[in-house]
Amino acid sequence: MKCRNGGPVSSNDVARLAGVSRASVSRAFSQDSLITPQTRQRVLEAAKQLGYQPNAIARSLIMGKSGIVGIVIADLDNPFYAAVLNALCQDLQSRGVGALVLAANGMEGVDALIPRLLSYQVEGVLIASSVQNSQIALQCVQAKRQVVLINRYVDLPEVSAVCCDNYLGGKLAAAHLLEMKYKRFAFLAGSESTFGSKKREEGFTTRLEVSGKRLAAREIGNYNYSDASEAARRLLKLSPRPDAIFCTNDIMALAVLDVARREFGLSVPHELGVVGFDNTAMSAASAYDLTSIDQDIRAMTGTAVRILLAEPQTQDSKLILTSCRLQVRSSSRRV
Repeated sequence: MKCRNGGPVSSNDVARLAGVSRASVSRAFSQDSLITPQTRQRVLEAAKQLGYQPNAIARSLIMGKSGIVGIVIADLDNPFYAAVLNALCQDLQSRGVGALVLAANGMEGVDALIPRLLSYQVEGVLIASSVQNSQIALQCVQAKRQVVLINRYVDLPEVSAVCCDNYLGGKLAAAHLLEMKYKRFAFLAGSESTFGSKKREEGFTTRLEVSGKRLAAREIGNYNYSDASEAARRLLKLSPRPDAIFCTNDIMALAVLDVARREFGLSVPHELGVVGFDNTAMSAASAYDLTSIDQDIRAMTGTAVRILLAEPQTQDSKLILTSCRLQVRSSSRRV
């Protein structure tokens, strides 16, 4: 729509129709807390009537802020990270902040994406990946961008991380399997280099040791279905074989269940108990009914966004742990 002088509709036209100042129009579209809900509604109605859309690019040039946060995320084949991305976008949108999402294919892909991300003048960067690499966070810090890591941790100044209490999650899994009277315990790691997998294993083995137990076997599944299937075959061919397996994510746990039932004919949970981690939607499917550790994704993402957007941004490196809980299902519950 054009204004009375034949030009495009401007914020002045909206202000005139709404009976407010031009500054109030700007505040109405920027989620500024200094404007009343009634005034904001009046501005939005006037803008709709005139067909006005604010120019975010022009505003960013004037204010010196892009209003955009970068999200670098890997492993989107893993439903856990897909859920993290969805929650991050919702958290940012609720604060009136845009999200620029770059998906990486492995660690090399993440390295290549950082320069491109910074070229968009993002105000901060959220990095969500199970793989550790301090150079990625360091590049962002050197470019004077606030960085918050999600579900991973690197010990760098000015870089904070938000993770669930992985150590507690491992303890919860061990305590449950002990309570269900399993005897021979195996651990299926994600990889040797990931912060979360290490902490989950520490918590698991520590709790077993308190009860005078120890790991009977250990394998690596690399967080994916195919490698976890091969690892499950190796574990279940052992003699005596484990009767309980704790997996550091749900995808690997589903692979263990499929191999145990289809190839070894094992009865779950009577001959084999399986516990996963993440409590993804697939874990609740009746075909699996997987016991899993729930990480409370919304608590993690909400905390990460709050830290990233906090003013002033002067905190030193810190690790913030969010809670987790055990969701018991039939894959481990002996009756």
